Amino acid sequence: MKKLNLRTIFAALLATALMTGSLSLPQAATHAAPAPSAPLALDALASADLYGYEYADESGSYLWEDANGGAKIEFSNTISAMGPYNFGFGFKFYESIFYSFYVNTSGLITFAEKDTSYANRLIPLTPKPNAIVAPLWGMLNFPARYGFVYYQTQGSGADQHAIIEWEIFTDQSMTTMKTNFEVLLYPATGKIVFQYKRLTTLPFTYSVGIEDADGVNGLQYFGIPAENGRIAFLRPSQRSRVQAGS
Repeated sequence: MKKLNLRTIFAALLATALMTGSLSLPQAATHAAPAPSAPLALDALASADLYGYEYADESGSYLWEDANGGAKIEFSNTISAMGPYNFGFGFKFYESIFYSFYVNTSGLITFAEKDTSYANRLIPLTPKPNAIVAPLWGMLNFPARYGFVYYQTQGSGADQHAIIEWEIFTDQSMTTMKTNFEVLLYPATGKIVFQYKRLTTLPFTYSVGIEDADGVNGLQYFGIPAENGRIAFLRPSQRSRVQAGS
């Protein structure tokens, strides 16, 4: 049976309840709770979303791909975001096609706009950020001086893919890797792969998953990422409502 990250699930449920107004903390004044912005469907065991994306554990096919021979992204602050950076191709993602991405120090890729969010939440949810790919979204304690993200496009034809890799070291000597994970994006199929090489520690809470530009469709993986692990998010083979995006 798949191990669930119960601490993250509980923390995300609490944060979501507060965000949507279904739970409120004691206050000096009484205010009407705002109505949720969209119905929230929760199923910790779901492996597919309403759009048709599915996830699969592909740890048996784990094969690490270094991106540190490509472009290096450096950050000026522990909590920061950079971009946009071009893929060199169009990537179909839910109803949109994206040609570039933003990346932040909290394990989050965004397509629509730059976002520094480190406070993870349930996926999907309509409040921003949306249009996200989250291999390990949480407070990573990312050191600006010895943490980096690299990206590179490799392969050709059906095997062409972008690699976006996080490298976080324990100290400024950069001799010991603390956290190392990556995202692979395949434009031919829309497949998204998360791979985990080094996970000395995990954030107290984190989210792993994908979400569309409206925050309506999305798929969260509630398992616990592990070293030498590989999680694939598979795009449905036919969708008629894909539209050009930014």
